[in-house]
Amino acid sequence: MFVCAWTLTTIALLLAAPAAATQTPEDGVNLPTTVGAWSAPAQPRVITGETIFDYMNGAGEMYLAYRFRHLDVYEYTSAEHGDILVELYWMEHPDDAYGLLSDDWSGEALELGELTAESRRALYGSGYLRLAWDRLYVRVLAYEESAASRAAVEEIGRACVKPGGHSGRPALVDLVPPKVPVGATTYELEPDRVRFLRSYLVLNVAYYLASDDILALGPECGAVLAAYRPPGGDHTTRIHLLTIRYPDEAARQAGAQAFEATYLGGALGKGEAPGVGLSHIEAGWVATAGAGRDLVVVFDAPDADVASGVAVRAAAALTAGPAAP
Repeated sequence: MFVCAWTLTTIALLLAAPAAATQTPEDGVNLPTTVGAWSAPAQPRVITGETIFDYMNGAGEMYLAYRFRHLDVYEYTSAEHGDILVELYWMEHPDDAYGLLSDDWSGEALELGELTAESRRALYGSGYLRLAWDRLYVRVLAYEESAASRAAVEEIGRACVKPGGHSGRPALVDLVPPKVPVGATTYELEPDRVRFLRSYLVLNVAYYLASDDILALGPECGAVLAAYRPPGGDHTTRIHLLTIRYPDEAARQAGAQAFEATYLGGALGKGEAPGVGLSHIEAGWVATAGAGRDLVVVFDAPDADVASGVAVRAAAALTAGPAAP
């Protein structure tokens, strides 16, 4: 993330139709060469996987974990109103772009072209816009927030939403149950705590497990970390569900065995429900269930019944849902 000192100004709204467009090197996204009082360079600075650590300090691994291809950087400049930084991250698959956005669901949801506010695929706050559209993850940052800079940021973002692009969620996200009834209690999904990932590095940022890759995750895996609460519950009653789809059954078995041996110390007992493993650790009850390529793990459950119930419901949703790539 970029750390900036925000300067609020009260300048009048400056809008001007672009005289020409700057075409990015990929997929025909045309950024305006001028927007309001800001002008862009003719060509972007191109950042590759080999140079990403020269461009950003410490965050490069997170982008590489989502099958990063390259980054186009534009600096829109204005002599009076501060610059606007534009970063276009080109990823291998739309799921990867979605995963980057799912790092943080805060901000005002905007409608930009084919992106609706309801989809929450474009989020704005304090001069900073993030959006995911097709294989493109976009960050637009106005160093001085104002009505004019916001209009410029939104116009730049709108130009990135190429008509006909993919805006759906990863299949695994759609298979996460929105509610899980366990006995007399129904655990409800927290929408702002649903994260798509492929790497243990990303998982550890949201929910730390271990310094090593004890689940054998990798670029060919897809995973969703989701949080649930009972009605009226707070963060102390939150449980976590990790859903993983491996490239094949052998990879799933290897991941499950490594997790059991390393995280649970081999102490995984059998639950009453078929195929469910249970273990009690300091943080609460842990449950696992797996079949085919899919593995689900429940963390922080208050008792064995909740852990098992959530695992059974999540595994059933995976089995009933469509096959995901």
